[in-house]
Amino acid sequence: MTVLCAAVLVAFAACSKDDDDAVQPTPAPQPAPAPEPPHEWPDEEGLFSPWAQIDTILTDGAVSEVWSWNGGRLEMVSDGNGDVQCQFTYGNDGRYNAIDVNSGLLSDYLGNMLTGTVTVSYNGDKIGGLTITHGATQLGTLALQRNSADKVSLATATLSDEALLSMLNDMIASYVGDNSSGFPQFTIDGSTAALYFSWVGSNVVRLLLNLSVNASTTRTAVVNSSLYGYLPSEVQTFLQSIFCPENLNVQLSVHDTVSYDYDNQRNPLKHYLGQLAITTLSQNNVTSESHASGVVVKIGSGSFMFPLFSRPLLNATIGYDYLYNSAGYPYYVTTSRSADSGAATTSTTEYRYSYQQQEQ
Repeated sequence: MTVLCAAVLVAFAACSKDDDDAVQPTPAPQPAPAPEPPHEWPDEEGLFSPWAQIDTILTDGAVSEVWSWNGGRLEMVSDGNGDVQCQFTYGNDGRYNAIDVNSGLLSDYLGNMLTGTVTVSYNGDKIGGLTITHGATQLGTLALQRNSADKVSLATATLSDEALLSMLNDMIASYVGDNSSGFPQFTIDGSTAALYFSWVGSNVVRLLLNLSVNASTTRTAVVNSSLYGYLPSEVQTFLQSIFCPENLNVQLSVHDTVSYDYDNQRNPLKHYLGQLAITTLSQNNVTSESHASGVVVKIGSGSFMFPLFSRPLLNATIGYDYLYNSAGYPYYVTTSRSADSGAATTSTTEYRYSYQQQEQ
């Protein structure tokens, strides 16, 4: 839930003041009046035309997103500075056709790939898959499979070599340090990526991610020493062959298990594809999510592979505490994050809505 992020809103009294004079945390704003929600409203996959339309999102009191609508269709999402983040195009049936992304959506997955287009394909009236491109380059695809209840049960991703190389180098940099002169260069020999969904009713309650990448080195790394450049070339070659030989096979495996709990209120982001977020599939709002993830890297040659390292990536719990307006939509969210890798943080998000008129 990328719209739910920022810093802590806590104020402390000065030591010289009495408790009665202490500065209190900023209270949550009162919601704007909301009309009575309709008994029925279109709820179809690929058709994001909600009765309650988000106009503005504030993060810790500052405007972070502005949503622009044309009747029942969302045309654009801009940030607090007016810079366009997403632009949406639709087919003749009113369903998503493509989403042009300028930042945010792709950055977490593809390194510096901050722009791109997400094209939506359909099987009948259900989304069949997504294709992500950056200019003329296809970055990846996502194909959806469904269970007997016609809900998404498996998403299989195919990522381009460029995207996988960015991910692999970022992973190495996180453990070795950001010194690209010391990295080998890779070619991608194959990859698999799958997301498995478990449902209870109309909500995704469990998500399992498995990613596996096979690669091989095509250039030896530079031995990081100020004296290295003064050595004879044959000595440099010998040291490189020892410390980082070419044609070294590398296997990267990443797993993440996420569990979700929900409230019983309306989710204003259901069917929204401006985020590649699992929770936009669900009917209700997530009240807590817990992550348990890890990575395993093996190196070797041929059938001889041995573990280089195996360690957790993230073990975290995120809680969401909602205030709802009279129509049953969340308008104020307090998000609390705790992880074994750092201090707990708290942030707030406020949603401001307008409402479509129901045809008589």
